[in-house]
Amino acid sequence: MKKSIFKGVLALVLLASCSKDKMILDSMNEYNLAMETKGYHFGDMITFPKEVTDNAESISISFGDKETAILKIDPAFFTLGDNAVTINVRTKSGENLSIDAVINVLSKTPEKELTYEVVAEYPHNAENFVQGFELEGNTIYGSNGQTGESKVIKYTLGSTTNIAETKLDDEY
Repeated sequence: MKKSIFKGVLALVLLASCSKDKMILDSMNEYNLAMETKGYHFGDMITFPKEVTDNAESISISFGDKETAILKIDPAFFTLGDNAVTINVRTKSGENLSIDAVINVLSKTPEKELTYEVVAEYPHNAENFVQGFELEGNTIYGSNGQTGESKVIKYTLGSTTNIAETKLDDEY
């Protein structure tokens, strides 16, 4: 009889523990999704919902080869933009939980509307599928074509005729 009661209590403890872990992970996931949109700034502290902090012995953030338990947006660990991380939580019950997240770090300097003026327009060969180019003086060097048709072309700014072209291997 005592063994049956013990097994029943143990099963309830395990069930409660599993549901608490799921609650922690769900809470962290909801919070992370909301904060990914809102974003952080350098110097901000990363806070977690009460459901997480009340049940956590420790929280750390992994960045692949680096890890920190300091929950502050620090340029030593974060860059502007999306930072893919893993948040590790050691619960008070001894479980290790982890969740992948994106921490979006925004600039404190607001974006500015820039003005510009078109000072000249130059024609180009509309048959060229230019994927990138470099301008050196009045000479343009460009990568042109799709897989199997790629070549490097050279032409004068404003011209629609190539001065030179070099076909690349078919794999490019």
